[in-house]
Order: sequence, then C-alpha cells, then structure tokens
Amino acid sequence: MKQRVHFLTLTFKHLIIQQQKKSIDNEEMKTYMQCYIENGLEILMQIKASRTSLDDLRFSII
Repeated sequence: MKQRVHFLTLTFKHLIIQQQKKSIDNEEMKTYMQCYIENGLEILMQIKASRTSLDDLRFSII
C-alpha cells in the first residue's frame, strides 16, 4: 500500500511539473497539490449538487 501511495504521489508531481512547464520545489509542490485537490473537491460538490436523486454519482462524474 505504501508503494502505491508513493507511486501516485510521484505521478501527480510529474503531471503538475509537466503542466506548469517548470521545476517546482517541495513547498511549491505542496501548494499546487493542495490547490488541485481543493479544485477537484469543488467540482465533485458541484456535480453532486446538480444531479437528481435518481442519478448515480459515479455516472455523473464520468
């Protein structure tokens, strides 16, 4: 499990670096990761709020 978390963290770091097109230190990386996580949660909340009671949240996300 610990190796999987490390792999995912490393993957997200490389995606952020690729998107920002610059080298990023650890403190800046924490800020970027926090922003992306918060943005993703906001999107999920919007999706959840806009669905009807019959919709399955998993299908709404797709």
